[in-house]
Amino acid sequence: KLHLGLNLHNQLHYLDDVLFLRTYDRQKDYKYSLRVQPGIIYGNNHWGAGLSGSLPTPIKWDLKYAVYDTELPLEINAGAHYAFDDYRVAADVRYRQDSEINEVFNDHYSMHLGGEKRVLNNIFRAGYFYSSDVFSGTIVLPMNSTASADTSMFWDAVSTSLPISDTAQHFVSLGFTHLFRDGSLNLALMHALIGEQRQTQINLSLSLYLSSFRRKDFLYYE
Repeated sequence: KLHLGLNLHNQLHYLDDVLFLRTYDRQKDYKYSLRVQPGIIYGNNHWGAGLSGSLPTPIKWDLKYAVYDTELPLEINAGAHYAFDDYRVAADVRYRQDSEINEVFNDHYSMHLGGEKRVLNNIFRAGYFYSSDVFSGTIVLPMNSTASADTSMFWDAVSTSLPISDTAQHFVSLGFTHLFRDGSLNLALMHALIGEQRQTQINLSLSLYLSSFRRKDFLYYE
């Protein structure tokens, strides 16, 4: 019933065209990061619970006009599920310590609730997802303050601040999976019902078992 695991995430982070006032230089940079995520799962075929965490990782951006010495924050995930008859319900919560990046940020929380029902070879799903706001208000844009700063009068009309709206969102989702001998076909829809930033996402995927490629009647469907 007990499983222990360790994920090693090899991540490549990319800053694309960072904005600095009084310069037209295009600031871009890459950084590699190794994230360590230990985890534990306990349960059986009917129920289970898990806990994992990604440890903080330092990261430093040395750009031409600014240096940002920060870190990729601590992330903690916890979840549980329960199955009965042809139904399964699941929930998980996630926490990210964004306040360690900058004191003006709020820590990020999210919650996922979902359920599914299996009918023969078909699975129908529905869910709810909440994501909290990290920052809302006004930010001051960084500026090139070196001797090479562009002092053109056209910069006088450019605002030195930028408003950021509340990014908290409430999503609902629907999903469908059809299971067949060689794999599964999956369709999912997620839509933001409440929040300043409205989004709709549609995913379609096909999963195949590698062992099926060796059969002569591969993907033969009666």
